[in-house]
Amino acid sequence: GPSEELLLELRFSEILNGKVRDLVGGCECAVREDASGNIHIRGPTVVEENGCVRVTPPARVHASSVEGVRAAVAAALQLRRTGSSNVHSQSSRSHAVLEM
Repeated sequence: GPSEELLLELRFSEILNGKVRDLVGGCECAVREDASGNIHIRGPTVVEENGCVRVTPPARVHASSVEGVRAAVAAALQLRRTGSSNVHSQSSRSHAVLEM
């Protein structure tokens, strides 16, 4: 049969000290719970010239192969905050969230 193309949309966030940061877009995000109890990570709020307030989604990166996903994850992991501890010379101080 005909081959199908795969396109994944990835979002990568970091949770550190109660704050969420978009690792793809580099901005601080907000976490909100909707009426159904679903959790949403939202990007910055923007006030447009006409006074309308708009919530932007976190930045996304697209991948169409396993290698593309690996490259996107590796790039985002490089942006995570790390530091040293008594146990490890380089230890993550945050939690990472990958959404596909």
